[in-house]
Amino acid sequence: MNMNFNFNNPTNLIFGTGKLEELSSQISIKCERGMLGKKALLLISNGTSVKKYGTLERVEKQLKKAEIKYVICANIHK
Repeated sequence: MNMNFNFNNPTNLIFGTGKLEELSSQISIKCERGMLGKKALLLISNGTSVKKYGTLERVEKQLKKAEIKYVICANIHK
């Protein structure tokens, strides 16, 4: 099998306590600079822990605050 491709994945990793609350402002800055669109896709394996501990709800809140449309794909299994 002969596979040829280019893969470009610039990543801005923001890590630390309280950083999730900065998501909407980070999105807004990148949208203003033309670096992002206004849509997001959230992939979660089964959604149990992210729902149980409120992380998914917090991410949704930040996306709504930044006026980003999103779709959640949950229960992804091999």
